[in-house]
Amino acid sequence: MQARSTAVETVPSAPPDSQRWYLSYALLGLVVAGIAPIVLPLLAARSGGPSAPGLVMAGFNLGMLVAPLWGALADRTGLHRPIYVLGLVVVAAGIGAFDLRPGLGWFTLMALVIGLAASATATVANLFVTERHPKESWGARFGWLQTAYGAGQVVGLTLAGVFGVTRAPLALALAALAAVLGAAMFKVVPASTRVKRPVSARHHPRHGGLVLGTFMSHVHLPHLMQALRKLPQEARGGRSPFLTFLAGWFLGNVGSAAVFSFYPLVMGHAFGLAAGAASWAFAAAAGLGLLLYGPAGAGARRLGAASIYRGGLALRLLALVFLGLVAFIHVGIRAWLAIGGFGVVVLAWSLLSVASSDLAAESSSLSQGEAMGLYAATAAVAAVAGSLLGGLVAVIAGYAGLVWLAAVFVAFSLALAPRRRPRSGHQAATRMPEGAPSSGA
Repeated sequence: MQARSTAVETVPSAPPDSQRWYLSYALLGLVVAGIAPIVLPLLAARSGGPSAPGLVMAGFNLGMLVAPLWGALADRTGLHRPIYVLGLVVVAAGIGAFDLRPGLGWFTLMALVIGLAASATATVANLFVTERHPKESWGARFGWLQTAYGAGQVVGLTLAGVFGVTRAPLALALAALAAVLGAAMFKVVPASTRVKRPVSARHHPRHGGLVLGTFMSHVHLPHLMQALRKLPQEARGGRSPFLTFLAGWFLGNVGSAAVFSFYPLVMGHAFGLAAGAASWAFAAAAGLGLLLYGPAGAGARRLGAASIYRGGLALRLLALVFLGLVAFIHVGIRAWLAIGGFGVVVLAWSLLSVASSDLAAESSSLSQGEAMGLYAATAAVAAVAGSLLGGLVAVIAGYAGLVWLAAVFVAFSLALAPRRRPRSGHQAATRMPEGAPSSGA
């Protein structure tokens, strides 16, 4: 089947090749986006109190921040394959050892190790596509990379629901086994004669990950550093659409991270939903979310990315307000209402993921790679901040208060969201660096 180069909205009916590394990447999703976001917060809260999950998940998110360094290291040394496999092995060691010494300090350290290792594997996975295959096949290959990771997440969430916190050691052992299996199943990606070039952030996999999916959105360090140096010139001349967008993107990510870092605890304490049922509900929503990327991409092309982005924020805000109100009622269907509300929160990410990456590229006068570097870094920093802030609010207002905290931040994000397409002078197509795809989502 002819591969597409127009982003990842459409996935072909068969993988572009039979390489087993797609399955190994699915096992990474099973561990870090499926089992970890359920089991780790529950164990942390059991040992360290209401704020502990925020600190532990902040450690995990902090580890993900080093993704650009892994990309630079892989390009400098050429050790793509060892870094990919070693990342899976260290993820297995970290997740397997997580509950060996119950305590907040140990939990946070292991979460940091897992984040560091997962970011190494995920970063190199991106490079396997952009550096070793023709540009024309990027769209299809990233689509399958996204599908593999998302499917792994759904399976991991389902398994986390089966084991729960009472059998956490079994869940962690299974996660470690999955990571080791992923490393063992990895098949060498054929080398290419193509010149290595930084990963195109325009085609990053749009995962529905732990908080917003941005953990697996990587760019190379050179792009990010160049963007930081050029940031003052972006702000010259008054109000910058790009910086306004980044401010709103940061606020929205902070609010959502404050909820999703505590997801099983919010569902249990605020809505009376058992951890297993909460995990299964998350799995169902994440699975449905994979089906919405195509319609979201088509809508962005037809209506404009700004409209889809605002629609996604509005949908998430309405769902959070609904959940905040549901937390005050005590009726038999409260748990079902909570499942529906959080399902909408998760599904809104499909709209936000597609539209936000387009807006980041279109609204800036920086090059595409530089703009996307700031876009990914903003979300990653916000994930750390949201996890820490969520821990503070959980102590003061309880887990139900996290829903209203998220609603306030998403409301501010909506207020800062672009209201129309960028002017033609800001179109991404005029700023694409050499070697970047000619079209995107």
